[in-house]
Amino acid sequence: MSENEQTNKTNTDGTADSKLLAADGAPLSDYEKALELVKRREEATKAEKEVLDEKKKLAANEMIGGTAGGRVEPEKVDPEKQKNEDAAEYFKGTQLEKDIKKANE
Repeated sequence: MSENEQTNKTNTDGTADSKLLAADGAPLSDYEKALELVKRREEATKAEKEVLDEKKKLAANEMIGGTAGGRVEPEKVDPEKQKNEDAAEYFKGTQLEKDIKKANE
């Protein structure tokens, strides 16, 4: 087996180097790492703010357009008519259903 041949074994000799490097190849200091994290967080915060502003605009447009889904009043039904419809539904498929519908036309 040659030295560069791929194996399924992990490198346990402790020589792997996972340090972050600057553009010139020099390792980053802790201060530079922290500064980079702060920059990333500021960019993420800016993006989150833009998304939130867009959501607010959409919600406002829905409210103005009348599609916000406010309270919907149920249709008022005459109690006598409802009673007849319920009776017809109870006797569905029988002659009584036909008679109830015919009597209430």
